[in-house]
Amino acid sequence: MPRYEFSEGTSNKFWEITLEGTSFTTRYGKMGTDGQTTEKSFKSEAEARKAYDKLVAEKTKKGYELVEGDGDEEGDDEEAPEEPRNPELARAILADPDDVQSYLVYGDWLQSQGHPRGELVAVHNALRAAPGLPDLVKAAGALLKKHERFLLGPLAPHQKTYDGNDRPAFGWHLGFIRSARLAYSSFSHEDGEVDLAEITRSLLDHPSGQFLRDLVFGLNNDDGDTDYSEVVAALCEAPRPSIRSLFLADFEYPDENEMSWNPVGDVSAVFGALQNLERLVLQGSEIDLGAAIDAPELKHLELHTGGLDQKVVQAIASGKFPALETLILWFGSDNYGCNCAVADLLPLLEGANLPKVKHLGLMNCEFTDDIAAALATAEILPRLQTLDLSMGMMTDAGTAHLVAHKAAFAHLTRLDVSDNYLTDQAPLDRLCKEVVYGTQKTGDDYRYVTVGE
Repeated sequence: MPRYEFSEGTSNKFWEITLEGTSFTTRYGKMGTDGQTTEKSFKSEAEARKAYDKLVAEKTKKGYELVEGDGDEEGDDEEAPEEPRNPELARAILADPDDVQSYLVYGDWLQSQGHPRGELVAVHNALRAAPGLPDLVKAAGALLKKHERFLLGPLAPHQKTYDGNDRPAFGWHLGFIRSARLAYSSFSHEDGEVDLAEITRSLLDHPSGQFLRDLVFGLNNDDGDTDYSEVVAALCEAPRPSIRSLFLADFEYPDENEMSWNPVGDVSAVFGALQNLERLVLQGSEIDLGAAIDAPELKHLELHTGGLDQKVVQAIASGKFPALETLILWFGSDNYGCNCAVADLLPLLEGANLPKVKHLGLMNCEFTDDIAAALATAEILPRLQTLDLSMGMMTDAGTAHLVAHKAAFAHLTRLDVSDNYLTDQAPLDRLCKEVVYGTQKTGDDYRYVTVGE
């Protein structure tokens, strides 16, 4: 047991600490006495170790000197042995993440190597057949706790988001972390600054994260102080073939944050690092996709913003999207950075680089009337199954453009014109199979898009 002593003037004190698993015991008092004993427990070995190291650092800073022991509990700082890896079996999972059999084969191999992840794969597979069965849920939790050093390691302290919502950070699938949501807000979390970039690195470098598929980032700090540049850099330091879906940044507007207070920044590196990316959702201001997008597997691209830059529209119109089926753009207000006009959209509406697009959302837009006119003869229109023009400033003039070319829109299965400035639903009733009219905004003197600030 490490023993520390402090002597200054008439003060002669001792302090001892013993770390065991998820708890530690301290004994302290005047030299020559038995002193007092306290014990503190934590949810995980990693949390206990962190608190242990913090206390030792505080005591040594105050002048306590180590007189017995080596200052560290034997074996407590020992890292888990490197997990055995089977590249051939891993490639099979990466090639088809939905193939359960590939996971089971990998799990059997891990069990043959004596690694506890093999047993976790088996328990998770049993849960697939009996979702939520209490005994199996308990067994999975017990395995993660018992073998935390092997299955989580440095990820152990980060199993819940740091945004005060007490949400799990990791979603497990057949022994591995399949989905993750990382978020931080100092308004809700008081344990000091949280480095989401470093947590991201730990997650992607750990064996548990090698098949991570879906990654969501919530807020990173508070409104006005958000910064995703380091997060994107951490994500793109190496190729990430497992990641299929990325959402940056997921927050409730306007309850958690205003749109303009959450700059996203340059995410162009994502397209090179995440070559298998199928879904990308970006939310906030100052979105920058770069100038040369090559997204061979991307099927869904969605941008939520109160001020879209015309450079983003130009980048999408000239990018390579051979698999894209859904494109959703929120334009926003010129008061918050939108400098687009319908002329910027015309190359995109030609659709030369969008051969498979089925759903187009041109939403939250001040010039929706102009879009309605341009769509009528757009080459992309016959490919669409659904069209969303909601949340904008469309008026009855826009309705007139649609109705005047109703034959061009008749093939649509759904048209959404809700939350605009329309006064009469009747002309649109038979335009296509389904027209979502919804609630309309009112006002002649001042009109606005649904999401600006």
